[in-house]
Amino acid sequence: WAYTSGDTMALDLDYIPMPDNVVKLIQNSWKSNIKGADGKAIY
Repeated sequence: WAYTSGDTMALDLDYIPMPDNVVKLIQNSWKSNIKGADGKAIY
């Protein structure tokens, strides 16, 4: 949720939203590193 909807909340709380390129890096890392018991990507 934070990666898709958190920018507005971050700004409301006087935080800086996570840069889009960082979000992409995290999501790509999850796709290749987080797998279920069957070995398939969960994310």
